[in-house]
Amino acid sequence: MGKMFPASAKPMVYRNPSFDLLKVVAMVYVIFGWHLDDYAHDILATTIGRTLAIGALGVFVFVSGFTLTNSAGEVTSFSDVRRFINKRLIRIYPLYFSSLVLFFITSEISGKQFYSGLFLLNTILNIQIKTLWFVTMIFLFYMLLPLIVYRFSVVRILVITSIFLLVCIILNITLDLMDIRLAYYFPLFILGVFCARSETVFQLLKGWFVVIVSISALALVTYLFGVIKDPWFKHLYVPACLIFSLPPLIALAEKFTVHVNAKLIRKLSYVSFGMYLYHRFVFWVLLHIYKPETDLKLVAYLFLTGFPLLYLLSFQIQSGYDSLLEKLHLMPENNRSSTQGGTNG
Repeated sequence: MGKMFPASAKPMVYRNPSFDLLKVVAMVYVIFGWHLDDYAHDILATTIGRTLAIGALGVFVFVSGFTLTNSAGEVTSFSDVRRFINKRLIRIYPLYFSSLVLFFITSEISGKQFYSGLFLLNTILNIQIKTLWFVTMIFLFYMLLPLIVYRFSVVRILVITSIFLLVCIILNITLDLMDIRLAYYFPLFILGVFCARSETVFQLLKGWFVVIVSISALALVTYLFGVIKDPWFKHLYVPACLIFSLPPLIALAEKFTVHVNAKLIRKLSYVSFGMYLYHRFVFWVLLHIYKPETDLKLVAYLFLTGFPLLYLLSFQIQSGYDSLLEKLHLMPENNRSSTQGGTNG
């Protein structure tokens, strides 16, 4: 353990360009593949598509754990914890709130869902909110991060993780509290923390042996999900997809990063959070302007018109908000260059 995590266990403070590519590909697939299909009577829905969607969301969780651990730096006091939480609140909540309001105005969510989301309690109360559940889940993980990395200890992190998972599972089963997806995704967030603190763990994760084993396991799990109809199998299927999809996705991203336009990827990565927040609103507007008569035409229409509109809207909102934070001297130091690159969001 000591070889994997040196005594200092300091975060590896560097920008990984393959993470930008991962975020962009995952964002495009979730929005314009998986979510867009909601408007087209699931014509694109397949077991493989579901597996890819779960893996794409897992990418965001892992990358969030990795990058936030780097940006958190050394957490050794209560003031460090408070400063980190305040930065995350300022960085995320206002944009999330604006999206939540749009969801309510367009009748995507009910009043109960709105108020639970307003106070970031929906995942704790197990109140399902379309799309935005993922943001509140990530935010809950962010709030736990200072406790996780405080005077970094692998043993303590494993204990905290075990307790959190047990609490989620027990409360979900007994009181119908705690969205069970918290238990699915939290281990991936912790894996991101470990990889940020240990180059050895990160290299092991994307090693070819692990990649090949993961691809084989992922193919098997995907096949079994199409065969086994027991609802309880889903509780094995989702975590398995999350864990086994990550190594091949990371390895592929690192191979392809050198072959893509780095500037374009950084720009898309910068707006990925905004695109996730506002895509259903953009789809809602477009479908009120014109609704194609066939599902295939609808998919083409929403993709061809929605992508550029969503990019422009997200860029204007994100860059405008960043400029406001700059003027108020509230922009975190490690986000100063976000308009040229990605964001830790």
